[in-house]
Amino acid sequence: MTEDTTDSSDLIASLPGFYAQQRRETRDTTLVGGIVALVAMPLWTLFDRVMVPERAGTFLTVRLICEVAIALSCLALWSRRFGERWPEQISLLTVASIEIAIAWMAPRAGTQFEGYLLGLSLAFYATAFLLVWHWRMTLVLVACTAAAMAAFSIGVHPGLSRQRVTTIVFYLATSSALAITAQVYRDRKRWQQHVTQTALEGERRRNVVLMEELEQLSREDALTSVGNRRAWDERLTGEFLRARRSGRPLSILVFDLDHFKEVNDLRGHTVGDTVLRASAALLVDRVRQTDFVARLGGDEFAVLCPDTSLATAATLASDIRERTRTLERAGDALMTCSIGVAELERSDTSTESLYSRADAALYAAKTARDTVRCAEPGMFGDPRPGARERSRAMPRALRDGG
Repeated sequence: MTEDTTDSSDLIASLPGFYAQQRRETRDTTLVGGIVALVAMPLWTLFDRVMVPERAGTFLTVRLICEVAIALSCLALWSRRFGERWPEQISLLTVASIEIAIAWMAPRAGTQFEGYLLGLSLAFYATAFLLVWHWRMTLVLVACTAAAMAAFSIGVHPGLSRQRVTTIVFYLATSSALAITAQVYRDRKRWQQHVTQTALEGERRRNVVLMEELEQLSREDALTSVGNRRAWDERLTGEFLRARRSGRPLSILVFDLDHFKEVNDLRGHTVGDTVLRASAALLVDRVRQTDFVARLGGDEFAVLCPDTSLATAATLASDIRERTRTLERAGDALMTCSIGVAELERSDTSTESLYSRADAALYAAKTARDTVRCAEPGMFGDPRPGARERSRAMPRALRDGG
C-alpha cells in the first residue's frame, strides 16, 4: 500500500514535467513541419500549372498568403514567450492555414476537385506521423477544414453537390481516422514510457536514500548512535591531514568508564547498555558541533576536537568527568570515568602516534580512576611492555577488563 502511494505521488509530481516535454515536442515538430510547408507550398504551383493552368496565377497568390501565415506561426513558435506557452494552438493555426488555402482552391479547381481534395488529406497524414499534439486537435482541424470547404463553396459552380459532399466526407473521415488512431497510439506509448521512466527514477531515488542510510549505519554504533571505529578512523585521518597542512591544533580525548565490568556483573547487561547510551548522550551534548564522538568498543569512547589546544581539551575532559558523576548509580558506587588527552605534535607522523599518546594518558588515568591525564610533550605510547600492540586492540581489552 505504501509503495503504491509512493508511486502515485511520484507520477503526480512528474506530470508538470511530462506536459512541458510534450509542449516542447509539439513546438519542435511543428517548426520542422512549417519549414517543410514553406518549401512545398510554392512548389505546388507546378501542380497548379498542369491541372488548372488558367487559375495557376490566382492559386499562387493564395499560396503566398498562406506562406506568410506559416512564417508568422513559425516565428511565434520560435519565440519562447508564445512557443512554449501555446504550442498546440499555434500548431493548429499553422496547419489550418494550409487547409484553408486548399479549401479555397478545391471548389475552384473544376474537374480537378478531387486532386486538390487529396491535398487536404495530406495535412492529416502529416499530423499522424510528424506533429506531436493531442488527438483532439485533429478533431478541431477537421471541423475547421469542413467549415472552410462549406464557406468557400458558396457561389462556386457546382457548389457542394451530393457527389462532392460524399467525396469530402470520405477523404476527411478516412484521413482523420487514420491520423487520430496513430496519435492515440503514440500518446499511449509515450505515457507508458513516461510511467516506466518515472517508476525507474523513483526507484533510483529510493535506492540512493537506502544507500545513504546504509552508509550511515556502517559508520554508526548500533547501541549508542555515535560514530563507530570505522567512522573514527576516517575522521581522525581526515582531521590529522588537515591539521598537518594548516598548522591548526588538533586534540583527542579517550574516555573510559571506571569499573564498568561491575555494572554488567552486578546490574546486568541491560543496565550496562543504558549506561553506555547515557554516556554517549552526555558526550554529544557537551562537545561542539565540529567535534566528533565515537564509541571505539566496549565502554571506551573517543572525542575528536579540531582546532583545539591541549589546555582547552583538558578543560573539556574535566567537565565531562564531572558530568559523568550524574549518570545512573551502579549499586552504591558513583559512575566515574578516566580520560586521556593528547594534542597533535610536529613529531606525529601518523594518527597512530597521536592516538597512542592519548591511550597512554588514559592508562595513566586508569591507575588512579576518576581523573584526567594529559599526554606529555614527546610522550609516545604506553610505557608498559608491548603497549603499542595492545593500544591497537585497546577497545577489546577495555571491553574485557572494564
